Amino acid sequence: MPFERDFDSAELLRDSRNDDGSLWAQIWRKDGAYILLFPGVAEFLINAQLDEVVFVWTDPSQADVGILLVEGTVLAMVAALRGDCLLHASAVELPDGRALVIAGPSGAGKSTLATLLAIAGCRLIADDAVALRVRPHGQVTVSSGIQAARLRESAWDLAALMEGADRAKSVDDRVVLTTNPQRAGTFEVAAIWIPQPEHDVEGVLISHLNPIEAFREILPNLRVLLDDATYHKVVFRQVADLVGQVPVCVATVCWGPPWHEQTISQLRTIASGL
Repeated sequence: MPFERDFDSAELLRDSRNDDGSLWAQIWRKDGAYILLFPGVAEFLINAQLDEVVFVWTDPSQADVGILLVEGTVLAMVAALRGDCLLHASAVELPDGRALVIAGPSGAGKSTLATLLAIAGCRLIADDAVALRVRPHGQVTVSSGIQAARLRESAWDLAALMEGADRAKSVDDRVVLTTNPQRAGTFEVAAIWIPQPEHDVEGVLISHLNPIEAFREILPNLRVLLDDATYHKVVFRQVADLVGQVPVCVATVCWGPPWHEQTISQLRTIASGL
């Protein structure tokens, strides 16, 4: 059964709709706790201490979708409320032990570029949602997350290049590539890349953005957005500090299929030199 709840004194913080106007999700706050509603799928209750999540499937046949929501939206929500800067992003560990974050909207090529970097010798730290800890005038770090790349059909050919990876099919028709789990922990962020796939370029071109350009690129890719003025001030400050401390670049990459060895080789060289 769904949670017993009284929304008379609750605040609606987010109302997300599908293209046809139907309700996809709502986020409510009441007495310091948060309720996430996904009609026809599941409901989640995050307690005020942000250390417990209770859920119920409103449709048990949609449990696989609910698990994706837990791994993505729900855990991202908890991390954001705890003070992390959550991005739509993937992250890989560079040869020197630091991290490269790849940020962008859905379909921009984040997981694909992370997979290309993994083939080039990097290690996947997280996919889809990345939690950054931004300390003003200090180090920016990323926490390890789900270490499996979820690839759209256009990038399925990369699975053959990922030696030793386990392959599975997700509920949303993506190929999931999982390698041996890497060390958990936090990594200093060396740079953030915004992927720009192109079919008519050679190799990889890295273009640095100034802080204003970087702010405009990063802000739309926050993983958690709430209609709350206090929250807005916090995340605006986080993004401003982030782009002031970490280089943000547009990575124009020769896109496949076919995937060219020249691209992978150049990514290997760039990753080693960051």
